Amino acid sequence: MKKIQIINGPNLNLLGKREPTVYGNRSFEDYLDTLRARYP
Repeated sequence: MKKIQIINGPNLNLLGKREPTVYGNRSFEDYLDTLRARYP
């Protein structure tokens, strides 16, 4: 089984809030939920 390590950087909490036209509207929690569902 492969393991995936997610490193949360200092600005990932701003995903979905800061410059959504550049970084999109999804928050870090949205990405994390998607990864957890895809790689249980």
